[in-house]
Amino acid sequence: MKKAQAAIEFLTTYGWVILVVLISLLALAYFGVFDAADAIPEQCFISPALSCFEFEVSKSEVMFGVLNNLGGDVDITAVQLSSSTGQQCVVSGFPVTVKNGGKALFNGTGCISGSRFKGNILIGYRLIYESVNHTVTGSISGRAN
Repeated sequence: MKKAQAAIEFLTTYGWVILVVLISLLALAYFGVFDAADAIPEQCFISPALSCFEFEVSKSEVMFGVLNNLGGDVDITAVQLSSSTGQQCVVSGFPVTVKNGGKALFNGTGCISGSRFKGNILIGYRLIYESVNHTVTGSISGRAN
């Protein structure tokens, strides 16, 4: 009987310790110590052909640059930027012709609500020696400065 009582006391003691640790973690999470928004990486990815070479998220706009790696000059005819909540940004900086290896900057406003931004990019383009329109999609996320 003494072995069984010792085993029960042992398990009860560890049960209380686990319960206290769990309550402490929940209290820290409730007060914002573990902010899930910090887990979102700061990144900009479009495609290898039209790559994102720099980006910045501020409280009022999202700025991103596109580098032309297509092997020829390209006309960028449309740029759409939308937040992960579906809100459309107003994008400026297009239409623009970008030389092979050249860069173009775009600004999106009116879609940032909070200290983090996560969204999708859609770019419509046409190589200047073609008549076919193409699209590429990408994503962007970052903390507002």
